[in-house]
Amino acid sequence: MMATRSPTSYDAQRDQLATYFDSTARKAWIDLTSDAKVSGIRATVRAGRDEMRATLLSWLPHGSAPHSCVRRGLRHRRAQH
Repeated sequence: MMATRSPTSYDAQRDQLATYFDSTARKAWIDLTSDAKVSGIRATVRAGRDEMRATLLSWLPHGSAPHSCVRRGLRHRRAQH
């Protein structure tokens, strides 16, 4: 039989962090990566992510399968605005 231990402040902190990342941070990431309206720093992060995606795509040979598939996805996403 295994010995049980009493919860510690470490356990409480770990549980708080798990709750944060399982709910609050998850929702923030969903909002950031969706087309939902955001403000301030999140809009800056979103714009930077979109710019980096465009840069990386520009490095791929035109007409390559990943390039054209992702481009179609970007066009579809932008058309939804």
